Amino acid sequence: MLDSKHLPVYTSKIIRFIEHEGDSAVDRLEVKQACHIYIKHLIQETRLRDGAVRSNYYHILAFAQFIGKKKKINLISRDDILCYLNHLELKRGYSQKSKTAVLTTIRSFFILHLE
Repeated sequence: MLDSKHLPVYTSKIIRFIEHEGDSAVDRLEVKQACHIYIKHLIQETRLRDGAVRSNYYHILAFAQFIGKKKKINLISRDDILCYLNHLELKRGYSQKSKTAVLTTIRSFFILHLE
């Protein structure tokens, strides 16, 4: 088990919430709630510059809008993500490089919440 005294304040709050609620805490987390946690994590606990935080913020909120903000985070599938990336390419004209940047943001979003 992680010792919360060695973690930043915000991370330890998340860990206490998950430990208190058990494994089902992440299962009940809606995409909108998960996005707020992710953005706070970026602002408070990473060394990203403002532009990078803003870019991640835009990408993750656009993804949440596409998926549906009320959808539970554990119900998002690989196909949902692939569908979103196809949407970005076909409807919004994203290049492969831009889609890779979005996918990197989505990946870090899920790493924070599901590991």
